[in-house]
Amino acid sequence: MKQMLVSLFALPFLFFSCTSDDDANPEPENEEEVITTVVVELVDVDNAFSEFRYQIIDNEVTVEEITLQQGKTYTASVQFFNETETPTEDITEEIEAEAEEHLICYEFTAAIDYEITDEDDNGKEIGINSIWVTDNSNSTGELVITLKHQPDIKASNDGTNCNLGETDVEATFPVTIE
Repeated sequence: MKQMLVSLFALPFLFFSCTSDDDANPEPENEEEVITTVVVELVDVDNAFSEFRYQIIDNEVTVEEITLQQGKTYTASVQFFNETETPTEDITEEIEAEAEEHLICYEFTAAIDYEITDEDDNGKEIGINSIWVTDNSNSTGELVITLKHQPDIKASNDGTNCNLGETDVEATFPVTIE
């Protein structure tokens, strides 16, 4: 009888002391970052610097028009920020650290050719840095910059497909070439 009481007493401890590995080691979540601001920085061949901002805070959008000169080459970089944090959080650092999971896509409707000049450790484009070349005519249009999150896609052959993955932010800038 004593042995049976000890067994009954120990039984609840067996149920409560055992946990599954899933409970003890939950999958880390990749929390979506808040991106309020996209900044395009351009340097032309004469080392003239210009900066253009797209910002959305409290559903209010502020966009600066990108103005370029005909027949020029620009070194471009794009940065992403969360300006609801104090101090402002630079999301670009996270994109660089997780380069194998991110792709920045450019879609121009103005007369601009571009080439992405940075890549991740697997040789896939990132898109933080690029070269833009304008043609010799006046034109207007738009530039859509899309930051894609592609954790299980980018390493494959589809890694530079901007139609795949989850969109972290999309910013549309008006563009004028004069």
